[in-house]
Amino acid sequence: NASSYSANLQGTGAYSITGTQVIDGGSTISTSSVNSFSYIAAGGETSVTFAGAIGATCISVTRGGVEVRAIATSGTPTDENVSFNSATGVLTFATARPLEVDEFVRMIVK
Repeated sequence: NASSYSANLQGTGAYSITGTQVIDGGSTISTSSVNSFSYIAAGGETSVTFAGAIGATCISVTRGGVEVRAIATSGTPTDENVSFNSATGVLTFATARPLEVDEFVRMIVK
């Protein structure tokens, strides 16, 4: 499923982004302290550990360039969903949908 985003800016002078931007019904994304982690699968994996993401909040995961629908913080994921354990840095995929050979995973945390 493809997604598209747009933004309109109004005003005079140069624009700048500071602090936190809040979108009604959406997510809060800070303009600082956001990190991206990536992984290229060997094939068959149902979990990946990102040690650098320990203690972080997962805000986005894509696999094969497609964003997953839901990111749980506990439990076993199903379908295209994932779960992320912040205490261990482990990103888990549904066992019925393991990673494919050369599949690219990107996780964004803050």
